[in-house]
Amino acid sequence: MAGRFRGQRRQISNGTSENHEANSSPSVSNYNPIAMINKEINGEDCRQLLMKVDTMREILRLEKISLPEIVVVGDQSVGKSSILEAISGIELPRAQNICTRCPLELRMKSAPPDSADYATIRCEGIDEARLNDLSEIPLRVMECTNHLTGNLVNISSKPIFLTVYKRDIHDDLTLVDLPGITRTQMEGQSPTIYQDIVGLIEGCVQHESAVVLHVIPSSVDFSTSESIKICQKYDPRYERQIIAVSKIDKHDKGIAEKLQGIGSGSLCLPLGCVAVLNRKQEEIDAGVSFEEMRRREADFFRTNPAFTDVPQEYLGSQELIKKLVLIQQDRIRCTLPLVIEKVKEKIQTMREELKQIPSVILTETDTRIAFNEILRNYRRAVEQRVQVVVLFIIANGQSSSFVTVENGGLTLNNQDYMYIGTNFWYGANLASQGPGGNRPRLLRELDRLHSLGVDNLRLQAGSEGPNTEPWRIVPSMQPEPGSYDEAVLDGLDFLLYEMNKRQMRAVMCLNNFWHWSGGFGQYVVWAGGANSIPYPGDYDAYELFSARFYELPRAVELFNNHIQFIVKRTNKYNNISYTEDPTIMSWELANEPRRLNLTWVNHTACLLRQLAPKQLITTGVEGSISSKNFSNDHASQCIDYATFHLWVQNWGIYDPHNASVTLPLALEFAKKYIDDHAAYKDKPIVLEEFGISRDNDNHSSTASITVRDKYYEAVFQFAYNHHIPVNFWAYGGEGRPRVPRANWTRGDDFIGDPPHEPQGWYSVYDTDNSTLEIIRHFASMTITKSSANTLVFSIFLHFFIFTIFI
Repeated sequence: MAGRFRGQRRQISNGTSENHEANSSPSVSNYNPIAMINKEINGEDCRQLLMKVDTMREILRLEKISLPEIVVVGDQSVGKSSILEAISGIELPRAQNICTRCPLELRMKSAPPDSADYATIRCEGIDEARLNDLSEIPLRVMECTNHLTGNLVNISSKPIFLTVYKRDIHDDLTLVDLPGITRTQMEGQSPTIYQDIVGLIEGCVQHESAVVLHVIPSSVDFSTSESIKICQKYDPRYERQIIAVSKIDKHDKGIAEKLQGIGSGSLCLPLGCVAVLNRKQEEIDAGVSFEEMRRREADFFRTNPAFTDVPQEYLGSQELIKKLVLIQQDRIRCTLPLVIEKVKEKIQTMREELKQIPSVILTETDTRIAFNEILRNYRRAVEQRVQVVVLFIIANGQSSSFVTVENGGLTLNNQDYMYIGTNFWYGANLASQGPGGNRPRLLRELDRLHSLGVDNLRLQAGSEGPNTEPWRIVPSMQPEPGSYDEAVLDGLDFLLYEMNKRQMRAVMCLNNFWHWSGGFGQYVVWAGGANSIPYPGDYDAYELFSARFYELPRAVELFNNHIQFIVKRTNKYNNISYTEDPTIMSWELANEPRRLNLTWVNHTACLLRQLAPKQLITTGVEGSISSKNFSNDHASQCIDYATFHLWVQNWGIYDPHNASVTLPLALEFAKKYIDDHAAYKDKPIVLEEFGISRDNDNHSSTASITVRDKYYEAVFQFAYNHHIPVNFWAYGGEGRPRVPRANWTRGDDFIGDPPHEPQGWYSVYDTDNSTLEIIRHFASMTITKSSANTLVFSIFLHFFIFTIFI
């Protein structure tokens, strides 16, 4: 739950500070455009590959699997149609208002030299038609548009597929043109037209596989463009965005620097900008051909003094085409392996679903088999009902007791409370009935964890800031100071209510030193300590920024308000106050608070003690790796137990690409690190976080987990030897990353990896059977005598009731 980032600075055991850059395979958002553009292109191979990708895109769209695509966006009337015409060499519909009202997937294909130019067009409800006369295209596009939208003004998310075959197209290219952004509602148009268009754009650009081509007039400040602002939250580093600068003949002073990402109004994009000369209306009326227009464009840039010193790569529609083709090819190369993994997972899921379909009954033998299966299903259904009764009895027997500290250890019902738990930070959002919520999945996940014996969940009980910020849990619990998202709060209520049914315990983490839930940085901004959060790149600088939280009275006050609000809350599902709910084992000040201010620790912990005297209080610190004095960090009389975290891979001790050499070193380090913290005897201690990646740092859910199993078994044993409870990082359950190794974006499954981290890095899935068996084994070793007695009673009751039913 940490600032566990590749390239992050960490203090390691010898006290030195080192910068460890984790090895990683090519990411969909991490490539070198310059090297990419210099790659040699095999035209025929790329052409065949693009044809397959275009076909796959249509098929996989229904399965919500995104393939690489270049999406064209921009405000209304910025010259988007002119840019597309310059690229494709065909005329498209034009209008004063929104002329593009559906996604137009424009596929440009090279035709053989001895064939005539032609096009095909189709959409849902209109069969594919061949157009031998390319001048028919505008009319046919409008016919499809009106068919899909139902009128002349509204928009639709359903695409039109236009494929153009021309002899003068040398490199195949596919673009997806989206409606222009407008805030002005026309007569007969939906009052939510702006929101509808933005939603359509966000649905396309949020995927890591998408590259965004912005069309922005030369006289406009690039950074203030509406489309740039929309895309920024999904691509804050502008790594997959390029600008086509339209209406270049109306440029302002300084256009040469602006195109190169220098000076006022510019943006320095890795993929750059390219200026294009639009056809004017009088040139269209005069029938100026696209070939002639390209000559005029070349003359314009060659003779205009403003562009004398601008490199050729920034000028002209031909340069734009060349760059887009190369970007498209590289995007396909980067993302296709990930798409294949996703397709394999989908196929496996469908195969499992097909197995559930009953076979056809043809004979008397088939009838007997089917009848016996019905009986077995009935017995299973009865058994499940019995388990509910047993669960209710156990819950009433155990969940009514609070976890306490006695004789230097955690206790429950006067017995040692030793447990195997997990980090389930996304629980409240998953339990929500709002965006991102999935209650049926939540219930299945809780049942799975409970069946494993995992009965302690570390939850995020606070997330802050606007939902437009990057790398965040969204929706956030507290979008503005004192203003809460009721759906997320309701999710937290429901989660605790369901955990109580399963005799689970919760660690409620109230804040976060890191930015992925808002945390300290958001409170600093709210308190006026800064205008914005300097998202990590330089982690030493971010630590200093986040630590300003302790120094700002207003920031501390706002956090204290949150504490009062949450701790005093009453659960709407059982009408039990949080402070009276034994499901809540403890309240945690923050996740990994660094550069600790001990006065703040004491004041905050004692505020919690005053509000929740029956529940435990802890810090959430990482341990000696980042602490000046671990004992002092937990010295407050209002702190009940200590915490520490263990990250051999992030701290540069374990290298997944050299496991045979570094795994023994990691195991040695882990043992010593746990032994050292076990020597702390002032208060009970819990290992709150530990984890390791799949073999070879592969982020696919189907990758092998041999090393992880060895590491998990060793760490659990090391901790068990010292009677230290453990929460592993982290449970992903049945969730899967949309694109392994990409960052999380809104609409993706919640898994164990937070939004800012590569998805699939440390998650334990419901199909990781060998890891789950290790977890189950060590969880079974933690059952207390009291729990064992209850278990014996539940087995007897289960047998008794089951016998009566059957």
